[in-house]
Amino acid sequence: MSEEAAMSEKGSFMTDSLSLTFQTRLNISAAQNAALSAIAGLMSSIERGLYVQWRKGQSLASLKNKTIARNRIPARYFNAAKASLEGKIRSVISNLANSEDSYQRRIKAKHRHIKKQAKALNKEENPQKRAQLRFGLHQSKRRLSTLKAHLLRIRQRLENNDPAICFGSKALFKKQFHLEKNGYCGHNEWQQDWQDARQSQFFIIGSKDESHGCQLCALTQAKDGTLSARLRVPDALVGEHGQYLELTNIHFAHGGDAINAALEKNQRRKSLSLKAGRDQFGDLYKHYGQALSFRFARDKKGWRLLVTTAAIRGRPCTCPEAGAMGLDINADHLALALIDRHGNPLNKWTIPCHTFGKTSEQRRAVIGDACKQVVKLAKQAGVPLVMEHLSFRKKKDELEKSHSARYARMLSGLAYDQIHKTLVSRAYREGVGLTRVNPAYTSVIGRTKFSGQYGLSVHHGAAVAIARRYFRFSERLPRGATARLWDDRAGHVALRLPEDNGKHVWTRWAILRGKLGTAFSERPKRSKHPPAFSATAGLCEGDSGVVFDTVPPF
Repeated sequence: MSEEAAMSEKGSFMTDSLSLTFQTRLNISAAQNAALSAIAGLMSSIERGLYVQWRKGQSLASLKNKTIARNRIPARYFNAAKASLEGKIRSVISNLANSEDSYQRRIKAKHRHIKKQAKALNKEENPQKRAQLRFGLHQSKRRLSTLKAHLLRIRQRLENNDPAICFGSKALFKKQFHLEKNGYCGHNEWQQDWQDARQSQFFIIGSKDESHGCQLCALTQAKDGTLSARLRVPDALVGEHGQYLELTNIHFAHGGDAINAALEKNQRRKSLSLKAGRDQFGDLYKHYGQALSFRFARDKKGWRLLVTTAAIRGRPCTCPEAGAMGLDINADHLALALIDRHGNPLNKWTIPCHTFGKTSEQRRAVIGDACKQVVKLAKQAGVPLVMEHLSFRKKKDELEKSHSARYARMLSGLAYDQIHKTLVSRAYREGVGLTRVNPAYTSVIGRTKFSGQYGLSVHHGAAVAIARRYFRFSERLPRGATARLWDDRAGHVALRLPEDNGKHVWTRWAILRGKLGTAFSERPKRSKHPPAFSATAGLCEGDSGVVFDTVPPF
């Protein structure tokens, strides 16, 4: 997915382009398997060599001519190895930056916990309980030291720009030290698995101005609808495997339409770029063509072919003048609220999205179904979809502040980043406008201004606040000295509203949010373990799988 984005006047977010990857299983012969394995071995060796030289301080671009001559490969193969290595380096560095932020937050939380433990220890007079508190404080301090040590190592790697990539995975590398425990009879058996893991895939990069969208791997469509790939073999392997490798009878269960559309664009570019086409249409051919990039990957079942191409943007079908649909993402459901152009709530929906305890495939399926329903509802209403511009880690932090421990455990299954990417992809293909807004104080605004007034849950109130922020409606606090704020236990608390201090309205919302957290922590508990939010309690399910309230509040 492209990271480039266009910002509209209202601060909305829409992707300029979107790349999708589709995969299929290849049915190949023993000779073709040997050829693909040889190419994978050569390209993996080149990529590891480039990494070694890069760690020594050399730029990858300066190694191009030397690498091409030494390994006898086309220039496009070098470009593919370079792009693959750069992607891995960026990924590791990005993960390190995320880990640094995570450890900083965990250290701050541990400092607060230690302060509370020390305070409780000073107040306790019972010798037995004091011993327990002292032991707990000691263990917390040990954990704090461990966290600081991890943070120091991460910062050193970031300062030195050291991704420390292990080709073949660190988990498999460590298995050689415990061969019997990991099911190996000897070191040679492990070494074979190690080499297979390091030589299990290779990448080929495409370009829109190249024939068939990729110079090294030409994908064509047969009369029966299947696809054929003609792969250029590196010069170093031509003597053993021939100059080209023909792969036939390729079929994609998903994504065939997008791939065929790309092939048609490339064919159109080829015809227009001929002399007759240039004489008649000029430079029109430059507006056609679509890049196709390929990755050949081997697993236990054989070889897979992964094709990456640009997605086809759907025809725009939403209009802000009709209103907007706010989306609030929660641990076990998605809360939707539809507002008109004046900011008044019109309808609401609750879409179950419970991913706790699911496998990665099950989680992907649940999220895909939920996002499909969200985009469908926005498309039917003809309004853009509005969501928070919030990172996965910050969203978890926000949800953890005001819920029970049982609810917090559900957050381990909240794939916020995956939900966001799925929504972007689905909205792009369906032509639904997608907007991201600043998430500051949307939960407390929705709880204060909309939950009680319109009979909404706190989550639907937050969705209304998110949608209204797209239109930049006023977010002033309610009139009066006090306000009743609804909680997630079908109750409420009454708080005195902060006075106007002449600063931005968000400063008053920040004060109110602090008071709200204190009030919720001090309220009497109705049960030892309050039940987590249930997406089905008191609700009925419609034909589309979307859960509606039994009594419409509007």
